[in-house]
Amino acid sequence: MRFIVVHMEQRLYKWALLEYEHLSELVGKEKLLFTNLTKTQATALSAYGKTTTQPIEKILLSKPCLLDPNADKTLTPEDAKQFSDFVFGGILGDYPPQKRTLELAKLLPSAPRRNLGRAQMSTDTAVFATKRICDGIPLEKLIFQDNFVIFMADKMEMILPYRYLIDGGKVVFSAKLMNYLKKKKGF
Repeated sequence: MRFIVVHMEQRLYKWALLEYEHLSELVGKEKLLFTNLTKTQATALSAYGKTTTQPIEKILLSKPCLLDPNADKTLTPEDAKQFSDFVFGGILGDYPPQKRTLELAKLLPSAPRRNLGRAQMSTDTAVFATKRICDGIPLEKLIFQDNFVIFMADKMEMILPYRYLIDGGKVVFSAKLMNYLKKKKGF
C-alpha cells in the first residue's frame, strides 16, 4: 500500500510542510510518495517520504484510488483491498471548499474515486483515516471532531473549520503545527 500526495500549491507553505511531516510520522515514510514538486520542494520533503518532480499523470500507478470528498462511494475496508495506491490532493484547504480535487480527477480519469465522508479534512487526517480504513476499521467506526479549536496565548481562539480524527481520546493534530499556529501573527 502506498499513499501518494500530489502537491497542488505553488509554494511549499510551512503549514503544508508540517502536515506532511506529521503524516509521515502517522503512516511511515516508506509508504509515502510526494509528487508534482519543484526540485527545492522535493529536497525539503525527502526526509518524510519518496519525492518526485513528475506530475501524477506521469507516475506508474498500481490499482489507484483517488480520495475525493465529492466521490459518490465511501471507502470501505472491503473495497480498500482492491487498491494499492491511494492518491490525495496536497491542498491547503479553502473554506468553503473549492473542490480542487476535481483537477486530479481530470488527470486520473480511470482511477476509481472514494470519499471519507463529505467534510473537508487536512491532508494528514485524510491519509491517516484512509490507513485506518485499510487496516480494517470502517469509516463509521472512526471518531472525528469538526471545527477544531486552538486556544491562543492572548485568550483568543482559532477555529479550524475541518474534520480531524480522534485517536486514543485525543485529536490527531501535529504538535509542531499547533505551536506554529500559536506563534503566527495573522493569516
